[in-house]
Amino acid sequence: MYSFVESDDRVAIVLKYIEDAVKELDEMDDLVQSYKIHLNVSELFVKWLFADPLLQSVAEDISYIQGQNKGLQVQTQNQKALLKELENLLVRGERPSGLASCLTSNF
Repeated sequence: MYSFVESDDRVAIVLKYIEDAVKELDEMDDLVQSYKIHLNVSELFVKWLFADPLLQSVAEDISYIQGQNKGLQVQTQNQKALLKELENLLVRGERPSGLASCLTSNF
């Protein structure tokens, strides 16, 4: 029975596919190990970076500036939407009472 199974060409093909798959898994394992090493180095760098009070202060300043920038972006989008809505009102000829005086008094 064993010799019958070994003589079948399909078994040889399946075994070759299994060997190829094992080789690919070994290559993937090497890549994963490499990624783990790089990740550990990155984590150590971040820990070292935040251990220094001056660098931590700079990082906090950068984070604050990024937050302010995001707020300004939202404010700009809101102002653009408001301007578009006001332009639409003016095009349609709809002018709420007091709009002209409100707009001119701010300038």
